[in-house]
Amino acid sequence: MAATAERWREGIESIQERRASYSDERKRYYERIAREACEFFGLRGWLLDIGCGTGWMRRCLPGVTEYVGIDSEPLSNPDFTFREANAERLPFVAYSFDSALCYSVLQHVIDPATVLTEAARILKPGGRLGLLICIDGNPIFLNHWDAAGCAGLIGCSFEIERSRVLDGKYFLAVARKPKPRRSLRIAFVTFMFPAWSETFIRRSVQALHNIGHDVRVFTKRGPDGPPVPGVDGVLSVPWDTTAVQEFAPDLLYGSLSIPAHRRTVELSRDFGVPFVLRVWSGLDSFAYPSPHFYSDVTHDPLCSSVIVEDAFMWQWAVQHMAINPDKLTTVPNSIYPDDYASTVRRDPSLVLSVARFVPKKGLVYLVRAMRSLPGLRLELVGAGPEETLLRRAANSRVTFSGVVPESRLPPLYASASIYAAPCVCVRNGDADGIPTTVLEAMASGCAIIASDLYSMKHYIADGVTGLLVRSGHIPSLAKALQRLHSDPGLVRRLGDNARQWARENVDIRRNIHKIDQILQEAARFPSASPP
Repeated sequence: MAATAERWREGIESIQERRASYSDERKRYYERIAREACEFFGLRGWLLDIGCGTGWMRRCLPGVTEYVGIDSEPLSNPDFTFREANAERLPFVAYSFDSALCYSVLQHVIDPATVLTEAARILKPGGRLGLLICIDGNPIFLNHWDAAGCAGLIGCSFEIERSRVLDGKYFLAVARKPKPRRSLRIAFVTFMFPAWSETFIRRSVQALHNIGHDVRVFTKRGPDGPPVPGVDGVLSVPWDTTAVQEFAPDLLYGSLSIPAHRRTVELSRDFGVPFVLRVWSGLDSFAYPSPHFYSDVTHDPLCSSVIVEDAFMWQWAVQHMAINPDKLTTVPNSIYPDDYASTVRRDPSLVLSVARFVPKKGLVYLVRAMRSLPGLRLELVGAGPEETLLRRAANSRVTFSGVVPESRLPPLYASASIYAAPCVCVRNGDADGIPTTVLEAMASGCAIIASDLYSMKHYIADGVTGLLVRSGHIPSLAKALQRLHSDPGLVRRLGDNARQWARENVDIRRNIHKIDQILQEAARFPSASPP
């Protein structure tokens, strides 16, 4: 963080020096850009200018009735209401302003997501934020996005009403703060909770709780592996009928496994409460697709929606699970990308894989591929029934680190240059769609090598955000590892692209609002009278 703060200070000083030397022609150009941007924004009422500088934007905002500015730099004798403050911690109570302006700010701040969260906090419901973000890749900027990346970042806290690119290098957007939605009582039904290998379940529960829902987890049993944290503020109780009846949920949300889905449907029919199912890739979907069950329940009037991860799983759900396509919707598995940002120096010789040691993870192929690559080291993080097999196949350049707490994963990802996910489909049909650890490694900026299996191609664009290899084929895996080891520039490009893709597509702060919309719609479903 200290290095980032130093870069921020250097960037601000560089900008101030450049502005002092602007020619009159350059100043007229920037004034034109400001006028066009503000006309596009159309901001009204009480306005907060975040990063206001000297307050020069005031003259471009004719619809504003009261102008307030904040900036991290002091301002002598301002002729408007000014507060010296940090954009990441605005000194105003919630719902203070009708509109806000964030003009050429986000590319310079250390934590742009927090700036947007703060802007949303101080705006009234339905309030609008006008943004200009430079996307020309200027090296003095702390942060760099293209237009899609800007939209993804903004979408975590706001709904974008309109956007455009001005002069090929300025992304403009008018974003609206969503109006409050109904807080729901959600009975989250899953087979085992919490489970150390199912971080995506805990993140889903936490995210629903964070946006104001009353969530209670109903589960068959507790964890049977290493101890893991639950979710702050959320109770986990047995999934018996009495407990659900006492909670009196607005809807049931069944996640992950067929037993959890069956229990969800039973409870729904017991109490006449609508339900949503979350179908994940993995053992139940691939090895035991249960088409008769899913055909029946997804044509049930109480079934509001079935959520899958991606286009591959949508097709699989229709073709192999007989799920009613009218009920299907897609929301990707999601993470908190910022949790994996790090300044740790990467080891160019280190390959990392985080997984359960089970056949479908394909780790034995990775260990064997490493035998022909003396310049690389492999670190395996995890545990499971294949550990003895893997240790026998490994040489001295393979390290077994065991199961580590989630808090230790970000620096592990950040220390490795390459992340490997050599997944395979085993004899009973079990396989991975997209392991959550791949998304975490992408967010960290690792160069990804993954099997060309099932959903993977929807997340890894071969040669762009990673390398895809033939599943279960050791020579292909070894060739890809050697290619990355011999080309540090390619490693950096793939890692940077992967990090950007993760921020744009699998940020749970944005995607949880898609799930919220689905659940809000489910809660409006007409409930049936229980028998």
